[in-house]
Amino acid sequence: MKYIITDKPHYRRPDLHQIQAVRDIPFSSRLRGAAIRAEEFVRAGDLGGYVSSEGNLAQDGIAWIYDEAQVYDEAHVSDSARVFGDARVYNKARVCDEARVYESARVGGEAKVYQSAKISGYGSVYDSVKVSGSAKVFGSANVFGYATLYHSARIYGYAQVHGNSRVYGSAEVYGHARVNGSTEIQDNAKVFGKSGVTGEAWVREAAHLQGGVVSGRTVLAGLTVIDSTRDYLCLGPMGPNGLYYTITGDGYVFTGQRRREDRFSGTIEEFETHVDNAPRNNEFSRQFQAMLALARTWPFPVKT
Repeated sequence: MKYIITDKPHYRRPDLHQIQAVRDIPFSSRLRGAAIRAEEFVRAGDLGGYVSSEGNLAQDGIAWIYDEAQVYDEAHVSDSARVFGDARVYNKARVCDEARVYESARVGGEAKVYQSAKISGYGSVYDSVKVSGSAKVFGSANVFGYATLYHSARIYGYAQVHGNSRVYGSAEVYGHARVNGSTEIQDNAKVFGKSGVTGEAWVREAAHLQGGVVSGRTVLAGLTVIDSTRDYLCLGPMGPNGLYYTITGDGYVFTGQRRREDRFSGTIEEFETHVDNAPRNNEFSRQFQAMLALARTWPFPVKT
């Protein structure tokens, strides 16, 4: 046993009671040398945050709840996780491994925050969301639905990520951006401003979406920068494999297939060479030649 639940109720939530350590609680050796607040060290007799039952905080492991933080309902904090500040974890949410939930963050529903993920600021994570790796949600960002964040993904500002979206790699979603549907944001891509990504769209590599809405099976990749919906076209299905192609105003062509052998990322000129080297088929050749003609003549707005 590492703590007891005292008789001291929370001043706003009388159904929650403060915890008190009955022994020193050490840190994980993996955390030593990291930036740790002095007040995070827990000694026997220290008071902690508030819970509704012993099921909210594991008696084994070194997890702890601090300050005015609240964990209640069927929520559970375990392993080396820490919840502090004015954070709240509730419903059936899980915070485990070396995850951190702090400041005024909220984690609810059946969300799971694990590995070294962090939820802070006024960030909220709920429904069936999973946040792992060293991913972070902060600012006033909201993540809900069945969204998944992992690796070093960052969601912040007033951004919203939901649906079945996946954000991973070192991708960032921020500002007032909205990401939903079955979209994927990965690598070093950035989605920000008042932009949106929906449908089965895919933003990868170092692409920047800073305005407009990308939808359907559109793919943005490379170093392309999109300011509005006038900056790209998505065409398809085309070719023997029924692929979708995205043409951008800065002269790139991308395919949206998950299979690497079906992907293409390059300039319009490189795509023309790619088409010339492909197996000949009259019907599909006509499709590609028509797409190339459109790419060369379509009046993309001039970027300055």
